[in-house]
Amino acid sequence: MYFETHTITVDQKSKTAIPLGPESIIISRSMFQGGKALGYIASPSSVTPWFWQGIQTLEGRRCVYTDTENLQPLTLLFDSSSSLASRLDLLVLLIRSLNRAQTEIPAPWFAESFILPAVRIIPGTGALILPKPITELMEQSFTEQDKIEMHDAWIRPRLPAGTGWIFQCISLLYRMLTGIPPFLDDDVREVGYQPVPVGLLNPGVGSHAAKTINLWLKGAKDLPSAEDLASWIEANYEALTTESVRQQDRDAETALKAYRRDLARKAKRHVYLRKKGMFLAVISAAVVISAAFLISHIIEAAKPPPTVGWSAEEVVRYYYQLQDELKLDAMNDILSRSARKVRETQLVYLHVTSSVRRAYGGDELIRASDWIEAGKPQLGPTDMVYGITDLDIQRMDDLRYQASYIFWLPEGQETDPASAQQVRVTGAYYLEELVLEKRTDHYIIDDIMIIESRIVY
Repeated sequence: MYFETHTITVDQKSKTAIPLGPESIIISRSMFQGGKALGYIASPSSVTPWFWQGIQTLEGRRCVYTDTENLQPLTLLFDSSSSLASRLDLLVLLIRSLNRAQTEIPAPWFAESFILPAVRIIPGTGALILPKPITELMEQSFTEQDKIEMHDAWIRPRLPAGTGWIFQCISLLYRMLTGIPPFLDDDVREVGYQPVPVGLLNPGVGSHAAKTINLWLKGAKDLPSAEDLASWIEANYEALTTESVRQQDRDAETALKAYRRDLARKAKRHVYLRKKGMFLAVISAAVVISAAFLISHIIEAAKPPPTVGWSAEEVVRYYYQLQDELKLDAMNDILSRSARKVRETQLVYLHVTSSVRRAYGGDELIRASDWIEAGKPQLGPTDMVYGITDLDIQRMDDLRYQASYIFWLPEGQETDPASAQQVRVTGAYYLEELVLEKRTDHYIIDDIMIIESRIVY
């Protein structure tokens, strides 16, 4: 429908009508007055203004009409009742007319517009370029199939601004030689807009000319300028017109069928990857991340702890210092699995609580040593005191030590972190025995036994 032109009678005068869409299409009242939007008639040597006159309904379709005669749709290029040579002449005329228009019409038209619904051929003159409001109305009434047949079948995505109309002219040439638009097939669009080669659809086209057209449409070669394209068509008339209808050659048929089978297979794989790609990407990413984490963990595990070369007593003292600072990761470097379980619940709870309070702008935990040095001032309702004071370490033998200290923590956390309704502070005396293990160049704490514990504050 959107390629068409018709002759109608308005006020007993013959007019040329161009369909916009179905009768139900919404048209602003101002458009019924006609002549409001500027179009252009372009030839290779000039560009003149053009105005439409009004809107009429024809066989259930809205149309704009004009006095301009001999307007022909672009489908005239595909009319096999005339010779391919004469139709190539029309295409060259169209290209040179649009090229002239590009120098005089505001640049946005050529940067944004799509020529199929927007252009009509005027044989012997050039082309009519319809006003933007008219082409926008046409596009509003496009069905999904219209969008494919009028747009997707002719142009590939992401072309440089201002080159789209040149690419579409190459697509028109492809259609003239092969009988189909380059990207009409779903499989062709699915595999990245790679059209069936011209030579497979029309073996009569010269191989060099066919290869050049294929390269332009695949985007593998820079697009020519408009004048270069027109001149190229003229220079290759013989190669393009030797055999305008595809030869019914058995070898050609076999090659085309094989190509289409391969195309369908690739398209099917693309569809699968497009639909499942996110899932596969997530799985792949998870595998990579897991592998990276595992490798990192292995590397970290293989690293010697920072206590290499330290004495056993220094390791014990360092352990209590890390407790006082809530540095759980560093503690794990010097504790065996069994030793980590002592007071693990308390430390994890306090570590998380401290992190959350910092994240939300809350108060830091109050270090017990600072609180005692300040004279044990009264605590606020949200204050939390934690830490180790009065630490005393006694050596029993090379691998056994006793440590006594006061363990300060929020009231109620000693037995049940969730039980404290009003957070205060308690101080508990602890006496512990620590058993160390001698590794190649460092000590680790292998066991911690609580010998005595009592509340003292």
